[in-house]
Amino acid sequence: MRLYLDSNVFISLIKCEIGKGFKAMESKVIDFFESCARNKHEIVLSELFFEEVRANAFYSKEETVSFFEERKINTEIISFKGEHFEEIKKWDSIGIHKRDRMHFFLAIKTGCNAIVTWNLKDFIPAEKFIKIMAPEDLD
Repeated sequence: MRLYLDSNVFISLIKCEIGKGFKAMESKVIDFFESCARNKHEIVLSELFFEEVRANAFYSKEETVSFFEERKINTEIISFKGEHFEEIKKWDSIGIHKRDRMHFFLAIKTGCNAIVTWNLKDFIPAEKFIKIMAPEDLD
């Protein structure tokens, strides 16, 4: 399965954030990444993802890539190009805020089966086009 990873999943592991009900999100993310490695799922990482990780978790692109390589998780790194802005405008009416709309667009454009995020509610309008799931929803 090709999974587009929203940066908040990776950042939650790095920052060991606490989720609703004070359940540690860390263990769910660790289980998710272990499942990806074990079941050979491919994680799609965008330049937008790396920008957000760098800004919020202070991990460089190289450190982030090393994280996945050390765990033998298949990844594909995709770029975001200026010409994509015109294509993204076509999705303005979908009802997703701009930054998440760019993630949604890249996931669709690169043939992902799902977007993995902690912000499920932010992607509700996208569910008509692609599966939206939390890390613990991976079978």
